[in-house]
Amino acid sequence: MNSVTALKRNEKGIKSRKAGYIPGVLYGTEVKESCPVKFQKSEMMKILKNSGDSAKLIVKLEDEKKYGVIKNIQRNSMNVEEIYNVDVQLVTKDEEIKQAVPIIFEGRASIENRGLTIQTQLTEVDVIAKAVDIPESFIIDIKDKKNGDVITVKQIEENEKFKIVNDPDGVIGSVFYVTKE
Repeated sequence: MNSVTALKRNEKGIKSRKAGYIPGVLYGTEVKESCPVKFQKSEMMKILKNSGDSAKLIVKLEDEKKYGVIKNIQRNSMNVEEIYNVDVQLVTKDEEIKQAVPIIFEGRASIENRGLTIQTQLTEVDVIAKAVDIPESFIIDIKDKKNGDVITVKQIEENEKFKIVNDPDGVIGSVFYVTKE
């Protein structure tokens, strides 16, 4: 489980960023009111790199540890590595929440070696589950896919711990031959 230290913040976000922090907000059932904070930039960037934009976290705030999930990240549209703000929802592990879960395609090299590619329509799906049961990601193996194959939401295996909210017939991606011009 990822762990991050949050420091209460009184200054504007731009001042925090200049000092090497990423500004953020903590909110949810585990706090009385939303709380402006800042995270050490290197610590948060490592979490985002390793666990993605929907990471589950243990947030250390002062002398307390709370369970949370990243709900929103505001980035510079010209430089996605530059983060303006991170919102973290603090919840109990048993609290049911809605969360976006990234989709990862495995086996791209195999289809590309056969002159195929995948056109992606969805990069994540929404799930409802207890916070502790939300998957980090869904991995879809595409190595055996053929030209014309369509991957839909219903092909992601659900279990009793979570429910996928997206339309089951929603297209995640389509496999097709690469045309050379």
